[in-house]
Amino acid sequence: MIDRKLTPDTIQDIIRHGPPDDLRVLPIALSMDPPDDIDVESICLRLAQHPDPFVRGNAVLGLGHLARVLGKLDPERVKPVLRAALDDAEPWVRGHAASAISDVGIFLGWKFRRTHPRTLPEGPYPVTIVAAYRTLILIDDEGQVLVERGGADPRGLSAKDDWRLPAFSLTRPRSPRAEATEALWERRRGWRDPTTIFQERLVVRAPYGPGAEDNGVLEWVQLSLQAIEAGPAESPWPAEGGEDQAWLSYADLMTEASFGAHDRYALALFDEVMAAEHGRRIA
Repeated sequence: MIDRKLTPDTIQDIIRHGPPDDLRVLPIALSMDPPDDIDVESICLRLAQHPDPFVRGNAVLGLGHLARVLGKLDPERVKPVLRAALDDAEPWVRGHAASAISDVGIFLGWKFRRTHPRTLPEGPYPVTIVAAYRTLILIDDEGQVLVERGGADPRGLSAKDDWRLPAFSLTRPRSPRAEATEALWERRRGWRDPTTIFQERLVVRAPYGPGAEDNGVLEWVQLSLQAIEAGPAESPWPAEGGEDQAWLSYADLMTEASFGAHDRYALALFDEVMAAEHGRRIA
């Protein structure tokens, strides 16, 4: 699961610094084969309070694995955590809490007054976001927008031959051009002048992950939108890895069949916000 030997120092480094994918599977890796010199129970209890629902849920599930593998857990520490997890806001955590409670009941003989999550009323519900990306609207003073195609869309939302807005992951180490773009955003703080800052977030449901296009699985992905005035001469985002770039007008992009639907929506949102809040459109 993790391409590093799980020593105490490595475990602490993953907990403090990630990467997120390693942190999410850490409680599973440790609880299925607990090292003799590691207090896996304490690690799972600590991670059961983590803000990331995948970390939280897997930590709760790890407690169930420990019940099966070790045959012992501290009831005073573990029971309150499992009871609380049954009422977690995230379905992922609630489901794993029920599984863990079943395991400790089978292997340790523990009794719980309630063993399954409560049925929630119909209405607005939380979603689990599997990934977060910065999507960039780099726009020149004539209203033309930088787009690219070729190479791989880091978000996995556009086909190789589709035009797309530049983007990078917010949960992985940043490339030099991503760092340069963030630095330019801090200097510019918006589009044209400080009163027109544009930074919005979209949460979209789309195929995500290996084989997603083939198996029809949809996941929630967050797109953090950022608009920066920067023309071709000062663009902080040079082409890389076989990418083809172009500066196209808003009208051309919105009528271009090969421009991705998620980026089309992002540009339309930007245009509407500019019109409603600042009395001007992209072009």
